[in-house]
Amino acid sequence: MHYTYRFRLKPTPEQRELLDYHRDTCRQLYNHALREFEQIPESAGTLNQRVRQVRDQLTDLKEWWDDLNDLYSTVAQSAVMRIEDSIKALSELKRKRRDFLHKLSNYYATEYDLVAVEDLDAKGLGEPNDTTRECASCGVKTDKPLWVRDHFCPSCGFETDRDANAAINILSRGLNQLGVGHSKGTPVETALPVDTPVSAKCVVETGSPILKERTASAVSE
Repeated sequence: MHYTYRFRLKPTPEQRELLDYHRDTCRQLYNHALREFEQIPESAGTLNQRVRQVRDQLTDLKEWWDDLNDLYSTVAQSAVMRIEDSIKALSELKRKRRDFLHKLSNYYATEYDLVAVEDLDAKGLGEPNDTTRECASCGVKTDKPLWVRDHFCPSCGFETDRDANAAINILSRGLNQLGVGHSKGTPVETALPVDTPVSAKCVVETGSPILKERTASAVSE
């Protein structure tokens, strides 16, 4: 672990300018060191050893990077070694994210008979199945840019949240693939008040043993 001291300072304008200059030099050094670090294969050593390989290049860098000569050696070394701390923090964050997603998926798998998902092109933000454009009530497709978050059908007048409309379509198509029909009038679970005209969170039809049988069969296959 690397420790740094913190002091409350009241620099003059001239000192602020000098501090900004040194801080920007450290920023550039960190980015340069990170690029160098990414070129080193993991087989070259532990995380600490690979970061130290980059740190050991500081002497050569100073031969052509004049700004580095204005920094104390310990400051420049600390800027490079921060790479290790950043990567450790990122690894911890990734581990927590994987753990959360695992627990969440396990909850869905144990609490619900069916989980319908869409094969969405997340990188390109493409939507090959038109689940947000297609009205979940009447099936009419309406073009809408991404910033429009509400769904309003000009054909039948159905209104709901854009994502809720897509969720109904995804659920309906998932049930259709299993060969199971469902009723929108008798939802078992809903995140909306019971007197809401449109149930956008219908999960499964009341008392549908066929759904459970079909779902169990699909999973076993």
